[in-house]
Amino acid sequence: MKRVFAATLLMGSASLVTALIGIVNSKILAIYVGPVGVGVLAQLISFNILVVGLAGLGLGDGIIKFVSEFESTDQLDSLRNLLASMLLTLGLVSLLGATVLIFLAPDVSEWLFSDRQYAGLVWLLSLSLPFSVLAAVFRCAVNGYRQIRYLALTSVLPALSILALAWPLVSTWHLLGAVLNLVISTMLTLVVTMYFFIKSAGWPFAISIFREGCLRLGSFSIVLGFGFVSLIGSTAMNQTLIWARKFVIDDLGKSDNGVFSVVNSLSYQSLNLVLVALGSYSFARISAMRDRKEIADEVNHTLRVLLLLGVVLLFLFSVFRGLIVPLL
Repeated sequence: MKRVFAATLLMGSASLVTALIGIVNSKILAIYVGPVGVGVLAQLISFNILVVGLAGLGLGDGIIKFVSEFESTDQLDSLRNLLASMLLTLGLVSLLGATVLIFLAPDVSEWLFSDRQYAGLVWLLSLSLPFSVLAAVFRCAVNGYRQIRYLALTSVLPALSILALAWPLVSTWHLLGAVLNLVISTMLTLVVTMYFFIKSAGWPFAISIFREGCLRLGSFSIVLGFGFVSLIGSTAMNQTLIWARKFVIDDLGKSDNGVFSVVNSLSYQSLNLVLVALGSYSFARISAMRDRKEIADEVNHTLRVLLLLGVVLLFLFSVFRGLIVPLL
């Protein structure tokens, strides 16, 4: 239980720092682009998350599981071929997806905003798709190695870069600057996740993935089967959020969409503070286990910690809502 609590505290702290950075960034956006700009950016981010999930074929959880399993049982050849297969396949898929989005940018803008004037922003954001997908692969691999400290840094460091660049970019180019900030942050995220993957796996093994790793359909198929359900869930969630924002835009206006985006973000970040350890620590740890009793004990310990922290968080939000909501 102590390990779960420590992981929750570490990842929760990283999520809190990221959330606070997001709040400051939102304030900067509100000053220079207003509620309309905040809502437009939130819709673009939701669409980007949806596309990254589709281009990643929902394989994130599968990568975590099998990296953890192969690493814990010293199946280095299987691990090497798994990562080589994921990087090559998803890299090609994401490049194809980015190309399609570049040509369909006006139609995507019409679908998201009932307006084609944001096609240039969609086009610009689509350039970051390959970086986002490959960064997700490396981050999942770090998660599979159960390196919680490195995993936390892969969230905090790119968020700090967004904060550092927010004022000069947004104050100069407004909404375009905000999207440029996202693209630059995505590139930095890939560099950071690659670095911490090398720290986790070791330089010789990391190099061997590109020199000796082979594309194995078997490696790809076992992860694809595992990730299919995850793809359905994540796609449905982000698709629902995109449609909800579009209904707000069409019925209430772009300004109210900005307000909705802030409220939704608060809810999501609050939940993430508690549940973050479930995906970042417990899932990878359970994936490396074989004994059913050991798995059951780990699940029970995780649930106890999550329930305890969740109740406390709900209590604090309820009691101090008069201070928290206006502040955020």
